[in-house]
Amino acid sequence: VMLIDGCTDSDACNFDSDANNNDGSCLYDDCAGECGGDAVIDECGECGGTGSLPGHTCDGTPELFVYNISTLQAIYYIFTVMIDSIIIEQDDWVGAFNGDVCVGARKWDTTGYCSDDQFTDETACVDAQETWIWNLCGGGVCDLPVMGEDNYGTSGYMMPGDIPSFKIYDTSENKYYDAVGSEDIPWYNFGLYYIDELNGYIGGCMDETACNYNEDATMDDGSCLENDCNGDCGGGAAMDDCGICDDD
Repeated sequence: VMLIDGCTDSDACNFDSDANNNDGSCLYDDCAGECGGDAVIDECGECGGTGSLPGHTCDGTPELFVYNISTLQAIYYIFTVMIDSIIIEQDDWVGAFNGDVCVGARKWDTTGYCSDDQFTDETACVDAQETWIWNLCGGGVCDLPVMGEDNYGTSGYMMPGDIPSFKIYDTSENKYYDAVGSEDIPWYNFGLYYIDELNGYIGGCMDETACNYNEDATMDDGSCLENDCNGDCGGGAAMDDCGICDDD
């Protein structure tokens, strides 16, 4: 019998019905349907995808800002969001927290565009009788949904009278900032609340003479420490009457 080399696997995309000697040349369709291609399904279920961005879920949410939807919720409108008094970018996010539990978050895109792209300013666009279209947050002000505890995967969420804290995620730096609002407004179900400003900062010791000085801090959080007589930062040792360094 004459040997005919080729792919003898009928499941292969290059199956050779005439071949009777498998020469190892069989190829198979990848997820894109390409014979012998190398595309695979990534962690997010996308064929040929690159997976999620560092620090993000597959849907693009920053990892610390993942939360569950609740039947109990309030809306916080925040007019101006900044990091160190600089307006955040359109790819940045704001999250609401109850302690260390995220109870709401959204991408903070307050930008828009004109139906005639020669206009980049809303006023000029409208004056030219064109239509200004907001990308995400209508009127340039975003609404942040803040979820309450309803016993359906929302343990630790907001309860009536709780005051949410906030964080800002800087996408370009992949960094989270604690944030201080111009108002502290208690949460109640179905509430609609308005905060003028939210300013992100890095808390830490800003005293350069302290042993725990944080050069990245932008707001002093009262955590500064000094070396004790043993050279321990924040230690309790002190010189006694006999000139001996002792922490007793």
